[in-house]
Amino acid sequence: MYTARPWSQSLLPILLLSPIVFSPIVVACSTGTVDEGGTSAFSASLGEGNLDTATSDESSESDSSGSESSGTTETTSTTTTTESTSDTTDTTDTTETGDPDPCPLICDGKPDPTPTSCDAPYVIGRTSAKAGFFFGGNTTGSMDSDNGVCGPIDNQANWDSGHDHFFRIYLYTGDTIDVAMTGQFDKRVKVHDEAECIGNAKDCTDGVLSYTALKDDWFTIVADGQSVAFMDWGDYTLTVDLTLAGAEACGCL
Repeated sequence: MYTARPWSQSLLPILLLSPIVFSPIVVACSTGTVDEGGTSAFSASLGEGNLDTATSDESSESDSSGSESSGTTETTSTTTTTESTSDTTDTTDTTETGDPDPCPLICDGKPDPTPTSCDAPYVIGRTSAKAGFFFGGNTTGSMDSDNGVCGPIDNQANWDSGHDHFFRIYLYTGDTIDVAMTGQFDKRVKVHDEAECIGNAKDCTDGVLSYTALKDDWFTIVADGQSVAFMDWGDYTLTVDLTLAGAEACGCL
């Protein structure tokens, strides 16, 4: 038969066992060694863990900062600007009176591969003529721009109706030019004692002539053909040799 016991008797075993069950937990939590400063090893380990983490973070930040710093190089570039001043000098030769100096043209000439008119001739320089001037051309595409005869028209040797090329040279009084023209047609070579090719030529032959200047001036040489009816034009060569009478005013080489 069950007999109820007072509640104090029922709780007595639990109360007797409680020191045994809970004492290890308390002991486990309090077994940390207390250092002289009064801090337990458990507390110290937690503190050291936080310190290590903080130190590691600071070290990481320091290393990262150092890496960024070491990888950056400042370069100072100095640009020097140099101002260049270019002086433009007029090289046109002039005389004491301010007129253009004629000597460069007289000495050096002015080449023209198609000298088809008296207004636009091939200017032969005296320097070239003294050394022996040579020109090879073709009068097929030219016109009969100079047809002044050298004598009576009843003499076929005086005819002049072929196509022309024009050359100009400056001569001093007494200078002599020897001119020779070759070609596979009836030729006519002439000399005018002026630059404008006015009137009849002063001398003309069928290919070779020698002419002596009677004044200081420009002279025009015409490489021509005798007759347009016989198609006197085509390939030709012209040579001019200059012999001086004395000193030259321009002093050409």
